[in-house]
Amino acid sequence: MKKKKKRKKKKRKRKRKKKKKKKKKKKKEKKEKKKKEKKKKKKKKKKKKKKRKKRRKRRRNRRRKRRKKRRKKKRKKRKRKKKKKRKEEEGEEEKEEEEEEEEEEEEEEEEEEEEEEEEEEEEEEEEEEEEEEEETEKEAAAGEKEESEKEKESRMKNLRKKKKMRKKNLRKKYVLSDNFALVDELPPVECEVVEGSLPHCLDGAYIRNGPNPQYLPRGPYHLFDGDGMLHSIRISEGKATFCSRFVRTYKYNIEHESGSPVLPNVFSGFNGLIASAARGAITIARVIAGQFNPSKGIGLANNALLGGRLFALDESDLPYMQYIYAAIGDRPPKLKGIAKLDISIAEVDRRDCIVACRLFGEGCFGGEPFFVAKNPDDPTANEDDGYVMSYVHNEKTGESKFLVMDAKSPNLDIVAAVKLPRRVPCGFHGLFVKENDLTKMK
Repeated sequence: MKKKKKRKKKKRKRKRKKKKKKKKKKKKEKKEKKKKEKKKKKKKKKKKKKKRKKRRKRRRNRRRKRRKKRRKKKRKKRKRKKKKKRKEEEGEEEKEEEEEEEEEEEEEEEEEEEEEEEEEEEEEEEEEEEEEEEETEKEAAAGEKEESEKEKESRMKNLRKKKKMRKKNLRKKYVLSDNFALVDELPPVECEVVEGSLPHCLDGAYIRNGPNPQYLPRGPYHLFDGDGMLHSIRISEGKATFCSRFVRTYKYNIEHESGSPVLPNVFSGFNGLIASAARGAITIARVIAGQFNPSKGIGLANNALLGGRLFALDESDLPYMQYIYAAIGDRPPKLKGIAKLDISIAEVDRRDCIVACRLFGEGCFGGEPFFVAKNPDDPTANEDDGYVMSYVHNEKTGESKFLVMDAKSPNLDIVAAVKLPRRVPCGFHGLFVKENDLTKMK
């Protein structure tokens, strides 16, 4: 019995020793792996640094060569000027002509050399860009082996997006998509006030224009080429009605009757040249017929006779204005929010003049803001005592709203939000017309 116990103890000891040895081996292997990984990373960094240094050297050498060539040219020009002065003093006209011809030939040769050098430089730059792209792809592929599967997918997606962004062009399938897509006319429809209540002082219509071609264009397309559409929301006694109408221009009527986009676009492609030539021919015909006299002026929109009075209009804000309501956005007409600017602060202290701001949120984009005063006839009222309004579209839900904001509040608080019966496409400029002015138009 005693012998058996001793044997068991010995076996246990052996097992423990083996386990300890295995643990030690694993630790050593891990340490060695870490060391190898560190060495690899260091080598990669060194290689990158070397490549960067080589590129910098190439660029420096090119710059030096260019500087030397420029200096040589300047020296040659100075020598030529000195020779000319001497010849003028001596009066050798015939020799001057011959030498001038020689100088012209030399200048032509120099220009050709410069063009060749520029082409070579462009080719070298393109080659460098291609090398950089290949290196980035190789680095991404090498890093993917060590990363997990999720990290692989995210990195590959980013690379694909970058390639797509390079290849993308402004075609009509991209331009006329999402909230730039076409919409039809809409008869007056009552709207639901989702948040707050519409102020009773707002008695009129907010109208905003925008591009909306009635037919898909055949060739290239620009936003300014679209048929104009007015999106109007009429407010009366706290209620709102929305409607959309095309602007009945000659172009719209002709294409509506023909049922297809007949007339060429003005702002895009080769059609723009045809359209501008056609317009020039029409103006010449009008001058010959006596309908238009250029000597009497062309009737710019910056001055007009309204009600027997002369009005001078200005593109910029005049000095007596203190507040401006500007749109925030990287790529108009997709605007992320509204900012209230105090011009008096900027003029005196040259500080940040943003007094109030409101962002519409993720995936929400608005249009150009418009300010309406509460009491426009009250001279004692503050300039910012009123409301700022704009259409806002949510790209996630596909819904559009009409927002009325308090212009005095620091965050431009929402006073009323009206849910519109359908989406309002991205547009350009907006205007609020009072009820009295609307009745006068009738």
